[in-house]
Amino acid sequence: MTQTVAKTHQFGILGMGARSCSFIKCLNMAGGANIVACADPDAGSREKAMKFVPSGCTVHDDARRILDDDRVEIVYVGTPNFTHVDLVIPALEAGKAVICEKPMATTVEDCDRMIEAIERTGGFFALSMQNRYSFWCSTMTQMLRDGDLGDPRMMWCHEFRRPFSPTKVDQWIFYSEKSGGPYVEKNSHHWDIFNWWAMSPPVRVHAVARNHNVHAPGDIWDCGWATVEYENGVIANLGLSMNSPNGHDLHMGVIGGKGWVESFRTRDGGVVHMHPNDNGEAKTFNANMSPEQAELGHAGAELPMIDHLFECIEQHKTPITNHWWGRESILVGVAAEQSAREGRVVNIADLRRDSRYPDRGPDRI
Repeated sequence: MTQTVAKTHQFGILGMGARSCSFIKCLNMAGGANIVACADPDAGSREKAMKFVPSGCTVHDDARRILDDDRVEIVYVGTPNFTHVDLVIPALEAGKAVICEKPMATTVEDCDRMIEAIERTGGFFALSMQNRYSFWCSTMTQMLRDGDLGDPRMMWCHEFRRPFSPTKVDQWIFYSEKSGGPYVEKNSHHWDIFNWWAMSPPVRVHAVARNHNVHAPGDIWDCGWATVEYENGVIANLGLSMNSPNGHDLHMGVIGGKGWVESFRTRDGGVVHMHPNDNGEAKTFNANMSPEQAELGHAGAELPMIDHLFECIEQHKTPITNHWWGRESILVGVAAEQSAREGRVVNIADLRRDSRYPDRGPDRI
């Protein structure tokens, strides 16, 4: 009897900072990946990453060397946010499949440039939006799709966390021009989940934010609230604070016509509580994962994400975290940053109208 041999994917890693090192560890645990080349212009980042890189891996100081490497099948882009667009496009043009770290880009214009290249080349593109693949998020999503909550009416997210790390090269994350600001850099995760749960286009955003100099000398704010209105009437609210240096709490929930559900992310996968409206008994759902999987971070979501992306590449399928969903999260994040900066409600229709793709978005099925 013939056994099917799992395909081994040949990876090139662009960026060798903390996030890329984490992704390399996940690839090593997942299996099915051979990291043949890495690149980073910063010598310190290259040196720190060497303990995670396999011995046969070629290390460069120029990303273009990886794009010219015929051994590389998949490129992972783990570089600073503002550099994504100028690495993703040549990678696609070089015939590589691309897995890009979130956020997709810092502007809608750059998202559109990436989409044009994806459609022109027919290449594979996916975003590393881990929360979509987590136990807590997938459990809540299934309840919504099964109708257990009825039609969604309200959603919320509270992320009360430590400040951004000051160890990034040139502290780029502290500057809105390079990071996009916290509503883009950090909350692209959560806008993506709101958009996925609402299954309706976001139409308006009203945000307020303040700076308590947690990230001095940068120009980004460190706490804020943002409310998003959707075309189908769903209202979502998000609170982000980076004033808790010793803790990190992520709490998300949905209220529907039949009940409400809330999740608390924990290192071992999270817990979900379902509260029906009919006086039925509340139910609790807990993740069941190994300590090794939990240790990878993002509440154990890395391995299922990698499995899904490998399956999509091998079977020529569109990933659930594709470019249209990525752009949708950036539309909300950019609108929130603009609203907080200008002190007014921002209509997302205005951002769409000024884009290359005013009438296109993700399939909401």
